Amino acid sequence: MGRKGFTLLEILIAITTIGIILAAIFGILNGMMSSAAVASRRAELYQTGRAVMDLLSADIRGFMPMTTPEGTIFFRVSTQSSRGDIEGTEWHFVTTHALTMGADRNPFLSEIGYRVKKNRNDDLYSLWRRAESPPSLPYEKGGSEVPVCRILEDFQLGLRSVGDTKQDLVEGAVPDAVVLSFKLNLDGEREHFITMVSPVVKSPGRREGASLQPNETGE
Repeated sequence: MGRKGFTLLEILIAITTIGIILAAIFGILNGMMSSAAVASRRAELYQTGRAVMDLLSADIRGFMPMTTPEGTIFFRVSTQSSRGDIEGTEWHFVTTHALTMGADRNPFLSEIGYRVKKNRNDDLYSLWRRAESPPSLPYEKGGSEVPVCRILEDFQLGLRSVGDTKQDLVEGAVPDAVVLSFKLNLDGEREHFITMVSPVVKSPGRREGASLQPNETGE
């Protein structure tokens, strides 16, 4: 007479086997979900970095040498007051690059200013952009300020002259090129972005062999 049903040992073996299979499936799914989350953060990090870089580059390429009441070209740069502190970094100039006004293109020049500020809730920094279009005197006073990026870990400006050497600025002069270098940190995922951008229009106040003032080094 044949045996009916399963013994306790067979049931335990079956349960153990099912548990092993489920654990393997769960491990695979968990790994896939973790990889997808990392890939999503990396994609968001890269997209944010590219958007910031594109905006900065467009503003610098569109630099327009506007004259101040004192007769100098308006281009002001100041950097961090102490090594490792990027909060003091800011620069101001007039550009032909203006963000759109609704569905229409803004036909005016823009006086813009960028400023790096420390975040209140973490150890990172935010990059803020102020813009006034069309520009009005006094410069650096008009327009509204909006955050461009809130996950800055580092931000550096490098000013370059012909020959890719460090350029110093005198009042009324602008660099031949600006090196933009910044690092973003999104939930522990980091990415470094760097590029060099040259203004299309050169400043008539450019002087060869000029030397920078100590508080305008761009380093």
